[in-house]
Amino acid sequence: MEQLILDNISAGYRDQPIIRELSLAVKEGEMVAILGPSGEGKTTILKTIAGLLPPLKGHIHINGMVVNSTAAEKRDVVLVFQKPLLFPFLNVRDNIGFGLRMQGIRGKQAARQIAKMVELTGLKDLERRKVHQLSGGQQQRVALARGLVLRPSILLLDEPLSNLDADLRHQMRELIQHIRQQTGVTTLFVTHDQSEALMLSDRIALLLQGSLRQLGTPHELFYQPQDTEVASFFGCPNLLKGNIHNNIFSSAQIHIPVVSANRSQCTAVIRPEQIDLTRAPQPKGTEGTITSVSFEGIYTRLAIETASCEITTLSNSNQYNIGELVYLSIPSSAVHIIP
Repeated sequence: MEQLILDNISAGYRDQPIIRELSLAVKEGEMVAILGPSGEGKTTILKTIAGLLPPLKGHIHINGMVVNSTAAEKRDVVLVFQKPLLFPFLNVRDNIGFGLRMQGIRGKQAARQIAKMVELTGLKDLERRKVHQLSGGQQQRVALARGLVLRPSILLLDEPLSNLDADLRHQMRELIQHIRQQTGVTTLFVTHDQSEALMLSDRIALLLQGSLRQLGTPHELFYQPQDTEVASFFGCPNLLKGNIHNNIFSSAQIHIPVVSANRSQCTAVIRPEQIDLTRAPQPKGTEGTITSVSFEGIYTRLAIETASCEITTLSNSNQYNIGELVYLSIPSSAVHIIP
């Protein structure tokens, strides 16, 4: 069942759309990432769903009901902003319970719900601390707990990890995954971090130029981009123009077996990490010369100039040098064809 449906939504400010004609359905219990560069209107989408901005066009459905005219506090949605926005004069426990008090929930019932959220978000023994006594990661946990304690149908997260350092981001990713497993809450989160979206989400909605460019699983967007801009966004520089005849993709001196209908013009997307690289000549390999070497930790990135084009590869070895002659072997499974 779809818990959230955006039906042809356009959204923006002063009648100027930032997001145009966006349609998206999120199933109950699903986690969907809205991914894209800065300035694409990702936060605008969350504000529109939460009721902080009216849509310029289209309809928003939550739990089967159109909520365009429903007040924000009655939408059964919680939005956690990039900055925690906690009350500095309240301690952790009272910050978490603030929304409950606004709903008239007090006493033992409130205490039970707050205690559950404290345990779930790893804030035990911090309940009496004030906001200024917390780290950035702890403040973000309080913001999450404050939203979840209301038991919303839909949780909206606006780049919740962007202000944290690398170690805290890793901890918060694990926490978000744990919360989702424990609560099953339907979650829509905004990020510009590709690895974050790939790691956390069931599906990714990629926004480019204010519109939904591709929607699919992390694997689909990474390995099966529907156009060259999506491929480039996910860091794939190998976009070879060519043709297909008798199940052979040809681009100048490069020939790769594929299973595809004949095409006079197409583009092959080939991820760098899927290319095999050797120093020894290969029967069907492509010869090239290394023009640049960049050590990136687990991988070494190599730019290789062939007779017809430059190809980028990622190698587990850091023993290659500029000017060295090497041979590329591209398996059929590494080729994704864009018409």
